[in-house]
Amino acid sequence: MSSGPASLADEPRNGELERSLAQGDLSLFWRFWSLHRQRLLSLCAGWLGGHTHDAEDVLSTVAIKIIESARERRLRVRRFQPWLIRSLHNACMDRHRARRASVMVSKDSTSAVATPADLLGGAQFDHAFESVLTAMPGRLRLSFTLRVLEQRGYDEIAREQAISPANARKRVQQARQWLRVALREYRP
Repeated sequence: MSSGPASLADEPRNGELERSLAQGDLSLFWRFWSLHRQRLLSLCAGWLGGHTHDAEDVLSTVAIKIIESARERRLRVRRFQPWLIRSLHNACMDRHRARRASVMVSKDSTSAVATPADLLGGAQFDHAFESVLTAMPGRLRLSFTLRVLEQRGYDEIAREQAISPANARKRVQQARQWLRVALREYRP
């Protein structure tokens, strides 16, 4: 999660950040936070459909929880970066669900377009999505998962799968098309 070669020297060493947080020391956390805040904000905004204000709120909320836990010396994490990404993702999904639940679509309105997630309950849609994703051909599923769920770049996906970046883009495009067709039955 480096933000550039110039910041590599400022990056906390392996295990340093985790140890300092467990001891209640926030200095390395703030260094990490300042180096990666923009990237984390970008991830949150992506998970929240471009709602940057919600992304900033989620980022602040998670930071406050980390600070409070570290101050009380309750924060025991082995690998901080993956844990942080998962925590942010979970918080974004909670915010997304809360926003979706608060939107009241009028039954009289013909202009409102219901999404598959609106038509099914959240758990039902999650199950349907997982089923469709599992049925997807492996090469498409892996490319889609790396790009969309793990937010990796096409060059990184290409290296990991030993394919060209253009092929990685094509696979993600084909996976999205696969999902559109497979989830069509959940639309009105």
